[in-house]
Amino acid sequence: MPDRHLLITIDGPAGAGKSTISRRLAGRLGLAYLDTGALYRAVAWALKAGGQEQAEGPVLSRFLENLDIRIFGQGREQQVWVSGREIGRQIREPEISQLASAVSKKPEVRAFLLDKQRAWAHKQGLVAEGRDMGTVVFPQAAFKFFLEASLAERSQRRFQELLEAGHSLSLEKVRQDMSFRDQQDQGRSLAPLQPAPDARVIDTTDLTIDQVLQEIIRIISGHPEAA
Repeated sequence: MPDRHLLITIDGPAGAGKSTISRRLAGRLGLAYLDTGALYRAVAWALKAGGQEQAEGPVLSRFLENLDIRIFGQGREQQVWVSGREIGRQIREPEISQLASAVSKKPEVRAFLLDKQRAWAHKQGLVAEGRDMGTVVFPQAAFKFFLEASLAERSQRRFQELLEAGHSLSLEKVRQDMSFRDQQDQGRSLAPLQPAPDARVIDTTDLTIDQVLQEIIRIISGHPEAA
């Protein structure tokens, strides 16, 4: 059984499998799971709902000060509440995904969420997934992983998810949106998407979820910090 305060980060681009792997890993190890993507999506939804998508500086900071974000559960049962309103389904819309990538470049948003994310880890052991968990938020994490996969494979995975959720975007549109988000995430000057220097990079293109999970557990189990 791992240390109850063990901290593990899993970063990577959309469609690489980090959310599914992180949830299952947290369940297997008995650790909490932090879905940072849901946090950024919640902020994006709130900004859009408040007509503040373009807000910056003091205006944006004041807006965020009054924002109450709470997340309960995980996976399909996850509930995301913003200022007393449950918006779990709405933050999964493709439009909100793109907006979340855009607002994540704003230093006010990143500062607002940084404290929330770190406070979560102070209370318990954690599997934290996102795009800068190992590089910015938790550079001290005992284990850092970066999942990647080809654009074609990631697009197909997201296309299937959207179909199951009732969306009718074409595969080509999904690929274009994902490519654009990759460029946004990798090209931003603040906390760009990239592996931490000490992260273990795993290409999931030709691997099943179970295979990726087994590899991560193998790495963690063989290290004294997990004892």
